[in-house]
Amino acid sequence: MADYLLANGKSYSWGNVTIMPFGSSILIGVTDISYERKRVSKVHYGAGNEPVSEADGNYEYPDGSITVYTEELRAIAASAPGGSILNIPRFPTVVMLSGDGVNFTTDTIKNMKFLNDPFSTKQGDTAIMCKINFSWAGLDHK
Repeated sequence: MADYLLANGKSYSWGNVTIMPFGSSILIGVTDISYERKRVSKVHYGAGNEPVSEADGNYEYPDGSITVYTEELRAIAASAPGGSILNIPRFPTVVMLSGDGVNFTTDTIKNMKFLNDPFSTKQGDTAIMCKINFSWAGLDHK
């Protein structure tokens, strides 16, 4: 088996994910998190029409999102300044992957800030989910 494969050939699943905003409290009512770090990479041209070199540029941090149950959102808002998640200063969020038969890893999302305080529901909903967009800057993989 290749070295990069996970312990015992097991792969991560949603059940292996633990999300801790503010670096401490565990979110229970969360169903989705999405974030992506990018890096600009450019080729340079000289004589002729083929590249002669390449250079990496800045890291970029497009907005991410996290989807939580309304109850979870309301609990976060209740302890936020002024009762609004939009008033929470930037904070770290730890995303852990762990469990039986998989390697333990963490991502620390740095400087996270909520960008919206959403609410939407419709007839027939049995759960009300809220997709919160966030800005961020910095990521540590361990």
